[in-house]
Amino acid sequence: EALAAEERLAELLSLPAAGAARSAIPAPRDGSDTGEPVRDSADGGPLTAEELDRYADELRGLLDDAVSAAERTLFDLRTAAADDTRILSALGDGGLLPPGPDVLATVEYLGEHGIPALPGWRYLAQAVDP
Repeated sequence: EALAAEERLAELLSLPAAGAARSAIPAPRDGSDTGEPVRDSADGGPLTAEELDRYADELRGLLDDAVSAAERTLFDLRTAAADDTRILSALGDGGLLPPGPDVLATVEYLGEHGIPALPGWRYLAQAVDP
């Protein structure tokens, strides 16, 4: 009952806000639109425990989607932070522009197979007399 009283649940389910007049709330957005009202209430108050149970699957789906989106965002932010760190360390190390991710992957792959390799600017800095 305490969870059902949370107005945020009604917002997540796209139900009208508390206090708004409504005659019926459409079915959850699961693609099975039958046109039958799910809830008939004139006061627009919080969900009841039974209504919360009825919407539990949709709420779980919304939560799963939100968690997945947050995990993708976190991964993107960590990847960007790693790129920033790589660029900053490369600029601080001899003032050379950092190689791109594909070049780094190629150099690493070659090194793992015993082939000495350097990114282009680093090779030029070591091989060509200034």
